Amino acid sequence: MMGIKLRQFGPLDQVCLEDLVPKANFYRHVDRKLDFSFVRDLVKDCYAPIGRRSIDPVGWLRTHARREQARSEGTAPQPVPSERALVPACPSC
Repeated sequence: MMGIKLRQFGPLDQVCLEDLVPKANFYRHVDRKLDFSFVRDLVKDCYAPIGRRSIDPVGWLRTHARREQARSEGTAPQPVPSERALVPACPSC
């Protein structure tokens, strides 16, 4: 016999994403110390107007900065076969 799950949706709690990210997070530190505002303008001519969506160049730089920090600490994950595979392989990204 097929059951039916009754769903009751109540009001959602107000959640601030800033409160969910720890104050000592690596990316908060990077954002305080480095200004990446120039990156997109610098590389925009390297991207085609059509085709598959690319990885955000600022996100790419931030992820690589995190990976290099992990390498310097000796806690880097196993080698990653591609740039697209880097994001899921870097858990704190």
